[in-house]
Amino acid sequence: MKDSKAVLGVHIGHDRGAAVVANGRLVGALAQERVDRRKHSPSPEFPYQAIDALLRYLRLPIDRVAAVGLTYTNVTMEKVLPQLAAEFRDHYACNVPVHGISHHTAHALAAFYTRPSRNRSSSSPMGRATSSAISSRRRASSRRITPACGSSTGACNRSR
Repeated sequence: MKDSKAVLGVHIGHDRGAAVVANGRLVGALAQERVDRRKHSPSPEFPYQAIDALLRYLRLPIDRVAAVGLTYTNVTMEKVLPQLAAEFRDHYACNVPVHGISHHTAHALAAFYTRPSRNRSSSSPMGRATSSAISSRRRASSRRITPACGSSTGACNRSR
């Protein structure tokens, strides 16, 4: 991990936790509940204990993190991202780019960026048993992910 930049994914809310992807591989993930011993560890707070433990385990200093992808259960990221990004940067005394990502898009991105071939469709596993299945289907090619149905909102008609 010394010579590569990594991306840190952070989820806040129900089952909060952190994951690190480097060079297209998931190199580590840790749920906050494994650290604080609270089932599902629900909280509106960053899972700092999980982030710290994961970075320490991977021997990855925060200055080797190229970007942070942040998702938050049932929250409109655009409304809270500036405050959350500032909190994260203040906590770690860093200036890493922090990007807000919708929950289901985060699943699609994780599937896309860690798969061997990046020119395939991606479907969030979360969507299979829920009404969000249609909106979580994405088509990916090169470095771009778009809704499979062509809608900019990701809402697709079930008849397609």
